[in-house]
Amino acid sequence: MSRTASLIIGSIIILHLSALWVFSSESTNPSAEDIIKNSSEVYRDFKTYQALSQISVNSKMGSAETKITYTILIILEKPNRAFLTCTSPIYGFTLVSDGKKVWYYRTLDNKYTADEASRDYSDTFGKVGFSPEISPFVQVITAEDPYQDIMEGVLTSQISLEGEKYIIHFDQEDNTKADIWVRQRDYLIDRLQVHAQQEGGEYVFTEEHQGIVLNEAIPVETFIFHAPEGSQEVDKSEFTSKKVDWEGKPAINFTLEDTKGNEVKLEDFKGKVVILDFWATWCMPCVMELPHLQKIYEDYQDQGLVVLGINSQNDVEAIKKFLKEKGITFPVLYDTEEEVSEKYKVDCIPRLLIIDREGLVRTDFVGLQSEQGIRRELKKVGIEKGGTK
Repeated sequence: MSRTASLIIGSIIILHLSALWVFSSESTNPSAEDIIKNSSEVYRDFKTYQALSQISVNSKMGSAETKITYTILIILEKPNRAFLTCTSPIYGFTLVSDGKKVWYYRTLDNKYTADEASRDYSDTFGKVGFSPEISPFVQVITAEDPYQDIMEGVLTSQISLEGEKYIIHFDQEDNTKADIWVRQRDYLIDRLQVHAQQEGGEYVFTEEHQGIVLNEAIPVETFIFHAPEGSQEVDKSEFTSKKVDWEGKPAINFTLEDTKGNEVKLEDFKGKVVILDFWATWCMPCVMELPHLQKIYEDYQDQGLVVLGINSQNDVEAIKKFLKEKGITFPVLYDTEEEVSEKYKVDCIPRLLIIDREGLVRTDFVGLQSEQGIRRELKKVGIEKGGTK
């Protein structure tokens, strides 16, 4: 073999080895975006999904710290069959879809409703008033584009390793951080944690999926709804709809007492932006939303934002104790006779209205809302970071 030929062959071998080294280096050090894209493909393509979701919500406001924990059994069969159940005596529910019809049962009031199922999960869940934000995993798994759902609001990302898992660390809008644990072997996400910190408090949401089983056949009878003994079927409007949509309408004035016994009139806040939050201590989505509203209140009260919680429970002392434990400092008003709830035709909670400086309702939300979603709506009425009164 000539010296020239040897050099050529040697060069080819070196180039080939270099290419292998570059490929290996890239494959072992993927970007956060690449990992999430791979996970998204898994969730888009699965046929069935089963897991037990362990969820904890920790909030700390000043010296007050509270923790809520609950478990959800999740069984999904695409395109729209589902069995979700949470056995908590206060926050419990069962949602069943057999592909043609969907049922949603609430443990606390022993009521259920039903409707025709849609072709995809988001519409099917929405028809009976189920909010997948109770389990962000469900929201991601059933999203049309999981990648977009995960990456919304992400500013920066970093990767670390924990055993055979990637941990992706996200910095998000509004001083929020999120960590996602992704299994290297199959790109399934088995844990997520959201940590939001504002002046005066912090909020940590953790969800972990255990015993994940993918693409195994599920018995048809799993998706049959059995009404619990003594339960009452009600019209879906009791779970989902608004008797009145207030967007674009003038807010109705009212007078209620706050926790200190002071009379509070809505009309006294004309010229300011007001959030009305209809809630109760027994309502899990309401309780999960309170830390969002507390942080927003602390951030924007100097811009003329007023947050008024409206609670119609009769045990006033229990509400005071609850607020103290939660570290909630925005005003909460007692609507024990449900006079204001009736005026605003509130038939399900949480219900959140945003009233602009002219007294018009600009946003009318039903169900649990994300902090980012509420901030986006406030921006439309001139309340945002760096804003003025």
